[in-house]
Amino acid sequence: MRKNRQIIALVLCLLLFLSAGTFAATFSDISGHWAEKSINDAAAAGYVGGYKDGTFRPQNNVTRAEFAAMVNRIFGIHFADTVAYSDVSDSDWFYNDVGHAVYAKYIYGYEDNTFPPQPADHERRARSVILSRIIPKDDTQGLSGIMKFSDFNAVSNWARDGVGLYNKTYLTGYPNNSFRPQGRLTRAEAISILERILTGRNHRQKSHQNHHSQYNDAGNHFHRRHHHR
Repeated sequence: MRKNRQIIALVLCLLLFLSAGTFAATFSDISGHWAEKSINDAAAAGYVGGYKDGTFRPQNNVTRAEFAAMVNRIFGIHFADTVAYSDVSDSDWFYNDVGHAVYAKYIYGYEDNTFPPQPADHERRARSVILSRIIPKDDTQGLSGIMKFSDFNAVSNWARDGVGLYNKTYLTGYPNNSFRPQGRLTRAEAISILERILTGRNHRQKSHQNHHSQYNDAGNHFHRRHHHR
């Protein structure tokens, strides 16, 4: 019996060691990168993955498929709609993620019945519009905070409300006071933005819960006072 216990203890220690090693693992190309912590935190939570060669490629432009996968995992979007795009096959790794995105209505395909998953349609302005569909409407700011950008006039009308997310600290400009609406969004930028939105949402939920807790405590105190009269 004692020997069996020792074996079980050794197995548990091994499992703990392996788990710690898994969580401690990092990508080979993000050391010293400004988004290193965000990337590691997101990877540990299962929100994002790297490539088979052990890299994350933080400076690569994020594709529509990759962005949809990040959004789905971070915000827990599990329901799916039928995917009928001509350029998305059920054998593609992103097939289910496109279905989740379509169901949640935060991203759409094109009039020619294409999605497309790996295009040149990952500009910062386009991502801003997508993000504006997944955060609470009272958490957007509109145009007041983005007119200060030196390239504000380059923001297309259809994208301006989305770019207004900047004013809630989710999307930020560059040191030279530009926004670069037609610039490409990198994988590092994408995960950093989504992490800030998730943190903001969690903070609001916690504040909401605390508010109700205080209200209930006050109500219980009121009832106790009147019950003992």
